[in-house]
Amino acid sequence: MDVAKSQDIPEPVAEAVPSYAPTTRVQQLTRNVLNSDVEVIGSLRFSDDLLIDGTVEGDISSEGVLSVGQNAVIRAEINTKSVIIHGKVIGNVTVTDRVELKSTAELVGDIQAASPGY
Repeated sequence: MDVAKSQDIPEPVAEAVPSYAPTTRVQQLTRNVLNSDVEVIGSLRFSDDLLIDGTVEGDISSEGVLSVGQNAVIRAEINTKSVIIHGKVIGNVTVTDRVELKSTAELVGDIQAASPGY
């Protein structure tokens, strides 16, 4: 009886998954990014979550979560579900849930958020 040597057995090949097809919610959330080399002037609308690390001037609205990256400069009225700010925001922020100001955040404007509902 012949016993197959390890080099004779082909290794299993992983099925290729397209890079554009997210497999988890975390991967899906990281797809919506405006990098530091992006500049938007006007209205910005999105439906899920968005990370902005570039420059936006105008207004931003969404029912999702906006993350303002450390390199971001936002000159806009912001109306979203939630905002997490690491960078600079010049304008008023209105949210239906919560606002997080991180240690690197700069905010020049007013914040209006949902009441805690105690």
